[in-house]
Amino acid sequence: MSTSSPTPSMTSSPRPLRTDDEITSWALNVHLLFASRPSLTDVARTTLQALLDERYPTLAPAAATAVILEPQWRMDGGQPHKVGYNTHGLADLLLERCRGVGARTFSQGSFLAKFPGAETPQGEKVPLDELQQMLEEGASTLLEGYQQHLVDFWSTDAPSVWRQLSDLFKAQLQQAASALVGEELATVQAVLDYPEPARRQRALGQGTTRACVTFVYEGDSNVPHPRDVLVLAMSRRLGEREIALLYTLTGGIEVFGSVAAMEASWFGARRADDSKLRNYTPEQDIFDALTLCLLERQLQLLARIQPSAYPDTASLEREVALVSGPGTLLGAFRSGHESRLSKLQQVLPSWLRNAPLADRGAYGRLLSSLAAQHRRSVSFMAGISNILEFADQALKEKMLEDDPSRTDISVNEIEVTLSRSSNSPFEIIDPPFPPPRSATQTRTFPEMAIRNLEAFPWSPSKITYRGGEPPAWMTYEYLRDLTSRADIGQHYPELLQRKLLNDPLDVARRQQHFADRLAILLPLQALELKIKKNLTDMAYRFVVAVLRPTLSAGFAAGYEPVIRPLAFLTDAQATPNVVADMFVIGPEDASLGPHVLYRPASSTPLMEFASRAALFDAIKQAGALQDSVLAGLEPSARRVYANGGFQEPHIGRVLLSDATAPRSPEPALLGREPLQGDIVGALYKACARALIEQAKRASVSDSQTRWDRFMQFGWVAFNLLLPLLDGPVMMIGLLAQLTEQLDEFIDSEGVQDSAEALAAALMGLALVLVQGGARLGAISRLESRARIEHEAPVALPGNAIIKEPALAASASPYGAKARLVYGWSSPRTHFSAPELARLDTFQLASPSTSQGLVVSGEYQGLYQRGSLWFAQVEGKWYRVSRRLEGVVIIDAAHPARTGPWLEHDGQGRWRLGLRPRLLGGAGGLSIRAAKKLKSLEKKGRDLLGTLDQQMSDVGWLSRSERPPIDVEDLIVGKATGFDRCAEEIEQLTQALGDQAPRMLIEELRAGARRLRELGRTTRIMMTKAKLPNVGAVEYLLQEQEISIRKAGGRVDISDNKGNDFLQVYEIRERRNNRVLWFAHFHYLKQDAAADAFTKAHLKTFEQGGRGLEFQKAQQKAGQAVERIWRADIGSAAAKALFLSV
Repeated sequence: MSTSSPTPSMTSSPRPLRTDDEITSWALNVHLLFASRPSLTDVARTTLQALLDERYPTLAPAAATAVILEPQWRMDGGQPHKVGYNTHGLADLLLERCRGVGARTFSQGSFLAKFPGAETPQGEKVPLDELQQMLEEGASTLLEGYQQHLVDFWSTDAPSVWRQLSDLFKAQLQQAASALVGEELATVQAVLDYPEPARRQRALGQGTTRACVTFVYEGDSNVPHPRDVLVLAMSRRLGEREIALLYTLTGGIEVFGSVAAMEASWFGARRADDSKLRNYTPEQDIFDALTLCLLERQLQLLARIQPSAYPDTASLEREVALVSGPGTLLGAFRSGHESRLSKLQQVLPSWLRNAPLADRGAYGRLLSSLAAQHRRSVSFMAGISNILEFADQALKEKMLEDDPSRTDISVNEIEVTLSRSSNSPFEIIDPPFPPPRSATQTRTFPEMAIRNLEAFPWSPSKITYRGGEPPAWMTYEYLRDLTSRADIGQHYPELLQRKLLNDPLDVARRQQHFADRLAILLPLQALELKIKKNLTDMAYRFVVAVLRPTLSAGFAAGYEPVIRPLAFLTDAQATPNVVADMFVIGPEDASLGPHVLYRPASSTPLMEFASRAALFDAIKQAGALQDSVLAGLEPSARRVYANGGFQEPHIGRVLLSDATAPRSPEPALLGREPLQGDIVGALYKACARALIEQAKRASVSDSQTRWDRFMQFGWVAFNLLLPLLDGPVMMIGLLAQLTEQLDEFIDSEGVQDSAEALAAALMGLALVLVQGGARLGAISRLESRARIEHEAPVALPGNAIIKEPALAASASPYGAKARLVYGWSSPRTHFSAPELARLDTFQLASPSTSQGLVVSGEYQGLYQRGSLWFAQVEGKWYRVSRRLEGVVIIDAAHPARTGPWLEHDGQGRWRLGLRPRLLGGAGGLSIRAAKKLKSLEKKGRDLLGTLDQQMSDVGWLSRSERPPIDVEDLIVGKATGFDRCAEEIEQLTQALGDQAPRMLIEELRAGARRLRELGRTTRIMMTKAKLPNVGAVEYLLQEQEISIRKAGGRVDISDNKGNDFLQVYEIRERRNNRVLWFAHFHYLKQDAAADAFTKAHLKTFEQGGRGLEFQKAQQKAGQAVERIWRADIGSAAAKALFLSV
C-alpha cells in the first residue's frame, strides 16, 4: 500500500443539485427494475416445490399453498370437540428452520393439506416426519439458493436487469455531462463513446481517459459493509494538466484538478480513520463492470447474513430484502436533499415507517404515480360539480330569476338556525312540568336545500347573512319556496345520469380516468391494509391482480383471482339479487379462500374473510355490515333478506296439505358467478348506477332519509376519484393521517402553487419510501450547498489516505472471497474485445467428419469421440469439458485452462454463456452444482438399489428359450448403465478432489462387474445345458470352461466292412472333469489323414454311444425312434478345435 501525497488541488461542481423529481425518477426506475426480484419467501417456496416434486411427484402439492393443519380442541361437557385448525405454512416452517429454530412438534391428528382455505380440508398421505426431514434439507441451502435466484434475476430475460441498469447508469452520466464543456466534456465523452478500455485506446490513443470503479471502504476490503462506496472515477492528462472527474449515481459529476484531490475528497470528518481506497479497472464495458460490482456487493452482504441472529422470520426477510434491494446499490452517497427529506421521513406514521422494504417501495411507487396523475389534473368527475356546488348554483339561478339584481348575493353565506324543543313528551304532559328547553342547529342554506323540504320544518327559525341581518326579502318562507323550485333532488341525479352514463364519448373518457385512478388507489388501499395486518398477503395479491389479468399466471390452479358481484339467491335455481356496488374478490375456485368484500362506497372498502362461509356469516349478523348490504338491495329484495332473511328468506311457503305445517325455506345462498369481460367497465357502471339509483329511490321532494343515504352511501363511492385533496379524497389512510403535517410541510416550502407543492411532497415521500429505510445521508455525496461558481482550494484531512494497489483488469474486485466468476460474462450479445481475442486461442480446426453427434439428452448437440467431448458454436469448434456446473470450453493442449461456459437452447444448439455465474461458498460447490451432484448421487443410489432385483431377474431369463448370448447381452446391457453412471459422476466431479463421491463411483463399478460376471456365468450355464454346437464349444474353450482330448484310437464301426472308422473326442468340464459332450469324426480308412474325415459331428453325453444301429433296433422292436443330435463340425472348426489335439 502507499499513502497519497497531499497535493492541494481545485474542485468545483459543474451543475446544481438534482431536484427531488430527478432523483425520485432515477430511484423509481431502479426500484421498478428490482420490484420483481425474488423475496426470501419466494425462494423458500421454490425450494420447497422442487423438494415436493422430487419426493411426491404424483401428489403435486403446491408449496405456495400447502400447509400443515393442526386440530384445535375445546372441552365441552367433559368431551373434546374440534373447533378448527392451527395453520402452519410449509414456507413459514422452512424459514423457521433456516433461522435455526428446532423442528415443531405437532399434535396427534395433524396432517398436510394442499389448500389452507378449503371448507373441508383433505389430508394428504404424507408422513410428517418425512416433511420435517425435507424442511431440514431445504433450510441448509436456502440463503445460498437465494443468492443464485438473485443472480438469475439480474441476468435473465432480454434485456436483463444487468443490461438495463448499466444502460441507465450510462444515460445518467450522459445527462450529467450535458453541463460540461471543453476538455472536461471530452474526458467524459471518451468513456461514453468507448466504454471498453481497449477500444477507447485504439480509437483515441494511449493518452485517452482512464476510467475505473473506485471503492471507498472501512476495515477489511474483502468484507463489504453497507456504508462502503462505489463510484465511477475518470481521469486524463493534458501535458502538465490533469483532469479528474467523479460521477456518483444520484449526485451528478464533480470536477477536480487532480486524481489526488478527487481521492482526498472522499475522506473527512465523516469517514473513519481506517478508511481505504482501491481502484478497479476492468477490461470490459465500464458501466457493465460497475453494475456487476453492485451485484457482487449484494451477494457479499447476503453471504454475511447469519439467519440464527434474527429474532423472527420477518426481521430476517427484511434484512434480505434490504440487502438485495435498490438501496444497497446506491452506496454511501449524498444528494443534498437530506434535510427536507428527513422532514418527510419524520412525517411518516409508524406503520409505514416500519413496513417491510418491499411494501415501502411499492407504496412509494404508487404515491409517485398518484402525484403524476395529480399534476395532470385528470379527474373522473371533471365537469361535474359536487353536490354543494350544484346546490349553490341551482339556488342562485332561481334567486336571479326572481330578481336579477341579486347577483352579489352569496348563497353559501346564508345560514339558517332552527330551534326545536328538547323536552320529552312525558315532560310536556306530566307534572311537575319542567321549564321548556330548546336545541338549536345552524346550517348553510345549500346544506339545507340538499335535504329538500324536510330540512325546513314549521318551527322557530332565524336567518343570518354573512353573520348579520338578512335582506328583508330573505325570509324563511322564501328560502323554503326556493328550495322546492330548485328541486336539487330531481335535477342532480339527472346531471349524474347524463354525464356518467348517457353520453358515449364522455363516458369513454370518464371510464378511462376511472380506470387510471382505480389502478393506483385500489392497490394503495389494499397495501395499507396489508401493512397494517388487516389483509393477508394472499388477499392483497388477489386485489392487485384482479385488475391486472396478466398477474393471474402467478397463482396456483384454482387460485386465479376473480371478482364477483355480491349477490344472494333464495335457492339454487333463483335469480340472483345483486347488491349495488359491492363485490367479492377471491379465488376462481369458490371453495378456496380468502375472499375480500370490496365496497367502494364504504369508509372500510376492503374486508377480508377466510372463506365464503365466513363472509356470509358476517353478513348474517345484525350490524353496520348487514345494514350496508341491505341498503344496496332493491326494495323488493330487501324485504326478503331483512330481519333474519339471510338465514330464512321471507318468501312464500308451500302447504303440502291442510294438516301439515308450512315448510321453512332453506338459508339463502351467496352468488358464485364472476364478472366477465371488461371488469373495470363493469365496476365503473356499477358505481355510477349505484349513485344514481340511490338518488332516485325515495320521493324527490319530501324524503330526508333518502338524502342521508345518498350522502353516506353514494357520494363516498366517488370521493377517491376526485382530484387529490378535493373534498373527502383524504380518506386514503396515509393522506388522511398526514393532512396537518403535509400542510405544515408545504407551508414551510414557501411554494405558491399548493397543488404543485403537494405533488412535490408526494414525490418526496415516494423517494423516502423507495430508499428502503437506508440513511438519508446515503444517497449521494454532494453536500447541500449552493452551486460553486469559482474554484476553491481543498484542504486535505489530517488522516492519511490509504490507497491499495490497483486491481488487475482480470482480477475480482473482492479478491479470493468473490461470489461471482469474473470474466467471460456480459449483459450484451458479445464479450469484450480482449475476451474475444482470448476465445480465438481455444478454437480448433474443423474436423474432417462430424461423427459422434449426441442426438438426445442433456448433452444433445455435443460431439463425443472416445472420452473427449467437442462443441460447435457459431460455426467454430472447441473442445469442452462436462462439469457439474455445465459445459465449459477448455484448451485442448492444456485442459486446466478454461474459457467461457456454454448454454443449451434445448434444440441441440449450443451458444456462448454470457450470464454471470455464482461461485460456491468458501470454495465449495455452487447451489446448482450441489443440486446436480445430489441428482447424480440419487441416480447412482437408485441404480444400486435395483442391483439385487436385476440379479434375481436373471433366473427366469436363464430358463427362457433365448439364445445364451442374447441373455448375456441383456445382462451386460444393464451393467453398462452402471458403468455409464459411474463414468458420468467421475467426469463431472473430477475437479472436486476429496469432495468427489469416490465410494459411490466404486460401488457402481462393482455392481457393473457383478452383472457382467453374472452374464458370463449365466451364458456358460445356459450353453452347457443346451444341445452342443461348434459355437458353444468355441465359446466354452475361450472361457476355459472345457478341455478336449481323444478317447482312444479309431474304431471300425462298419461291421468289418473296413469303410467307417470312428475317432471319438471327449469334451470335458474343467471344474469336475465330467464329460459334457462328444465329438465323432468318421474316416474311410483307419490310417487316413486327420483332416480326411468323411463327416464329423457333436453329440450329447447321453447319446454318445448311440447311432444308426441303435435307431434300427428301436424301430424293429416297435419302439419310438429317438432323434439323435448330430451337430456338424466343418473342416475349419475341426482343425481349430479337435485335430490338433
